[in-house]
Amino acid sequence: MSAKGSIELRHAELQRQIRDLHTQVAVSGPDDDEYDEKYARLVEVTGELLDFEQEMPALLAEPARASSERVVLWSWRGQAVVAAVLVALVFVLDRTWWWTLLLVPHFVGTVVGSLQKVRTEGHRALRHTAMGLHVLAVLVALLFFGLLSMWFLIAIIIGWLLVGSSLIEDPKNAVPGGQR
Repeated sequence: MSAKGSIELRHAELQRQIRDLHTQVAVSGPDDDEYDEKYARLVEVTGELLDFEQEMPALLAEPARASSERVVLWSWRGQAVVAAVLVALVFVLDRTWWWTLLLVPHFVGTVVGSLQKVRTEGHRALRHTAMGLHVLAVLVALLFFGLLSMWFLIAIIIGWLLVGSSLIEDPKNAVPGGQR
């Protein structure tokens, strides 16, 4: 059974229990010996239903949030690896040290970005930001290998600002620390 199906089944079960308990309380009067017990159970199950209904949006969104978390986590980690390889290539290919001014902040930013927590609210925006990061990393690599003009450095800086600002917009999502 799917997660959505089990959530709907639990919701329907709680509603059924409330209907049954309500009927029992309505049939028996306050003079009945079991009235207080039935009424207390009705109040208890109603509280469970209210609590469950508050949790339902997060429970229903969990599969999409978990998928976004995987995309975000592996996108940022993958881009950190690419940036680390490019930093290593600066020394292997004996490039000028000026490349480190471009590559080290990119590496540090992607490592920090891989530590962000993906919450239910805004998980799609973080997923789109991670996809935008791929475009940015391709530009950095193409620039490094001399396949693009140095004028594209402006696009990379603008891209960094856009990615960074999208993470800062919702401070709840941009909490470094690796807690999941």
